[in-house]
Amino acid sequence: MEQAVRKRTAGRGAWIICVHVAALTLTVVIIDFLPGQSQRLALRIADWSFTSISIPLAVVGALITVPRPGNRLGGLLLVGALSIGVVKVAQELVQYGVRHPDTVRRWSGSAG
Repeated sequence: MEQAVRKRTAGRGAWIICVHVAALTLTVVIIDFLPGQSQRLALRIADWSFTSISIPLAVVGALITVPRPGNRLGGLLLVGALSIGVVKVAQELVQYGVRHPDTVRRWSGSAG
């Protein structure tokens, strides 16, 4: 009984991480399309390619983790994919904030 619950919980967690990775990847692409981005298209495509690698990593990690919750390789792939997504979103937001400091002030609600 306990083994079945553990397996089900690990499977749900793995697929939730996959959905988060996909959302982070989509966020990076959307931020790249915001007006005022001065990066050349070739560099944007390179960024998207690197970021999109996280989706297959997450899916393979989930496919490994669901049937075998104790497998460390599946967990490593999931954590690696999530790390790529978080780092790329942070990088894009920082680059956008440096280019448009007034927008960041409006988003954060600070007046000065």
